[in-house]
Amino acid sequence: MGNPTPTVPVENNDPGRPSNEVLEASTAECALIQPGPQENHLGWHSSVEARWTSMEFSRQGRDVFVRLDPGDELHESLRSLSQHGITAAAITSGIGRVLETEIGYLDGDGVYQTVVHEESMELLSVEGNLAPGPDGPFTHIHIVLSDDGHAVRGGHLIGTTVAVTAEIHLRDLSEGGVPFERLATDSQFFRLSFCRIE
Repeated sequence: MGNPTPTVPVENNDPGRPSNEVLEASTAECALIQPGPQENHLGWHSSVEARWTSMEFSRQGRDVFVRLDPGDELHESLRSLSQHGITAAAITSGIGRVLETEIGYLDGDGVYQTVVHEESMELLSVEGNLAPGPDGPFTHIHIVLSDDGHAVRGGHLIGTTVAVTAEIHLRDLSEGGVPFERLATDSQFFRLSFCRIE
């Protein structure tokens, strides 16, 4: 007799079943989330219209593992985790392959200087955080990319679309209250503000 199929807790959207039910890995369900239209943190509308995302995620304690599929937008998908009670998180790692990536840096005047890389590139690293913002869930993400010639680029992520896959790890920090939030400033920068938790 072979090894039994491993079990993993997965999120599901079936209101008839409790969330985080342990399911066999071979029958894990996708978390299908339809995010509403939302401006990104620069006040620009995302180039990817709201649609059903095939994002799937699993929770092990406070660790959240996310898989994104082709066509999923990174910011939009991670913000949708707030619909599942993950309102504040540290984004600790990520790998995959993406395209139509806009990255930049914040200059001394508080204005983002950006460049768009249309081609498909390897996603080498993802770091950042998820927090409540003035207009809903807010993600602040920095990424490192490599083109097919192994030239590396990186910076503040404005937006990107998954080309093949993206596998992201987050640490849920929202248990016991929201520890921080993003506040608007007089520039394009949204300041991280820490909340008092009793």
